[in-house]
Amino acid sequence: MVELLNCQKQAVAEWVAKKGRAILSADVGSGKSFVAAACFKVSMDKYPAPALYLTTKTAMKEQVKKFEDYGLTVIPEDGIATMRIKLWSNAQPVVYVAT
Repeated sequence: MVELLNCQKQAVAEWVAKKGRAILSADVGSGKSFVAAACFKVSMDKYPAPALYLTTKTAMKEQVKKFEDYGLTVIPEDGIATMRIKLWSNAQPVVYVAT
């Protein structure tokens, strides 16, 4: 499991305080993916439901690995067309990473 930096923990706490409504913006390489993973984990621990993370096709493999390194169950989806059906029919706490 990945240990977050204090600034990342603060970002997760802010996300929780705003009830999951926030925009995460920072420089490349600053750990945004791990903050997103932590936010998903907090949410799924309280409400066991799937999450959706959108990324580019070229960054998908890296994002999946980061979420798995954080300890999340991840299902990569190359495309968004079938996502609605899967999300509505799967109440498991997994993260769909889609393009």
